[in-house]
Amino acid sequence: MSIIRDSKKDKHNLIAALGTQGNSVFMALHYDICDLLLKWDRFKILFGSQEHIDLLNDTASTLFYNIQRIMLNDIILHITNLTDRKKTGKNENLTILCLPDLVDDGVSKKLVACLCKVALDKSENIKKVRNKKIAHTDKKEALKEKTTLLLEKYRIQVDEAIDSICEPLNEVSIFSNADSYCLSLVSGGWDSAGGDVDSLIEVLKAGQDRIEE
Repeated sequence: MSIIRDSKKDKHNLIAALGTQGNSVFMALHYDICDLLLKWDRFKILFGSQEHIDLLNDTASTLFYNIQRIMLNDIILHITNLTDRKKTGKNENLTILCLPDLVDDGVSKKLVACLCKVALDKSENIKKVRNKKIAHTDKKEALKEKTTLLLEKYRIQVDEAIDSICEPLNEVSIFSNADSYCLSLVSGGWDSAGGDVDSLIEVLKAGQDRIEE
């Protein structure tokens, strides 16, 4: 993942295109999505290989199993929050559905709205996971035999949902001539997301080597 290219020119372009309040909404969503990208990237690095899984299990299996579940649940909730409705009762929510309102050009507004609809559709399976595993405990799901690594079970669904969430934000960035604020699973939004995870793995490996000596 690469660091945000937060140029003064792009900051100026965003404010000029969206206004001060619109820019505040855009930036809040931008950093929220960056945070989601960071968490998902760390999760994939930490639990993404059998070598890491074996190391974590040998070190503290119950602890890292709980960390895995907590991190994945948090990522699932983060996706569903970003694709939530704009209002819950009288309370306004910060979601990607706020993005079309930031754009005053009719064609661009319609495109951003269409991309939001795609993101909602791509996130529908994630919402079902939230409903069955987090908000409630679905009996049928709970009694299924657990034979698949959590990452492999949800990787494609989460990847697709997060990528689709980035798209309407990217379209607003392009509309505002602020391309440096575009995000994706490939480019990310932060510098070296896996650095701290890599450091943890190295420490655990070193500890395991000492025990085996």
